[in-house]
Amino acid sequence: MTGKPAPVFFRITWRYITPTLLLTIFIFTLAQYQPPTYGSYIYPDYAASFGWCLAVIPCIPLVVVMCMVIYKEEGTMLQRLKKTMRPDSSWGPAISSYRELYCHTHTANS
Repeated sequence: MTGKPAPVFFRITWRYITPTLLLTIFIFTLAQYQPPTYGSYIYPDYAASFGWCLAVIPCIPLVVVMCMVIYKEEGTMLQRLKKTMRPDSSWGPAISSYRELYCHTHTANS
């Protein structure tokens, strides 16, 4: 956006450190899960299941679209995954002059 590549610190943080920390937090959260309680009252299993279903509902469109995009690609499964992890050729600034500058600097940096 500024015409300069992101500093190395941010690239390393965005690619490796942040995903690793999020995955670690997620795993520890699942490992330490306890059924919900309110004081001494322990909610029944169906209430916890209903809560998990409510929590998962916003993720469903992401999974469905991901599966559709991977299915529509051509090639082996590994090739499909690699293709879908890269930006589409139409991705970039909407203004044509900015798009030309973006394409020029992007190809120069590659």
